[in-house]
Amino acid sequence: MYQGCIKVRDMDPWRRKRRSFDNEEFLEGLEEELRKMEERLNRIFNEMPDIESGIMEHEPYIYGFSIRTGPGGKPTINEFGNIKMMGMEKNISEGREPLIDIIEGEEELTIVAELPGVEREDIKLRLEGNTLIIDVDREERRYYKRLPLPTNVEEGDMTYTYKNGILEVKLKRI
Repeated sequence: MYQGCIKVRDMDPWRRKRRSFDNEEFLEGLEEELRKMEERLNRIFNEMPDIESGIMEHEPYIYGFSIRTGPGGKPTINEFGNIKMMGMEKNISEGREPLIDIIEGEEELTIVAELPGVEREDIKLRLEGNTLIIDVDREERRYYKRLPLPTNVEEGDMTYTYKNGILEVKLKRI
């Protein structure tokens, strides 16, 4: 009777075969990728606003966004900060745009805004038609937001609370 021996590594289907590669080819590819990365970074830095031009000399540049799932599973993107991306142009405002969330209820609309570092008496709220304007003007902090509302609201019926940097505005739906 014949008994044979089979090497386990020859039967292992997950064993990777060694590839031989040319070091020169690898280094050329790496060099090309680094060159592309440098071009992208130069383009990004060239598009940044010039701080020395005097625009918001003492303010940090802030840009961010939040993505939430809206009605019907449709994602909504909300931008905040003091730099708005409009296509390829940047629109820089003197006030930061707060991070805002809109909660649509059956009878009321609730707007939650993050306004850290301000006092309740510094917050000015007003309705202009179907737009809520949030305005805070302090020497240390400046916030400004014109928020188009997703539904019609009663102009005279607005209540708000402010605690620990969070503003909550409630508006009655029409």
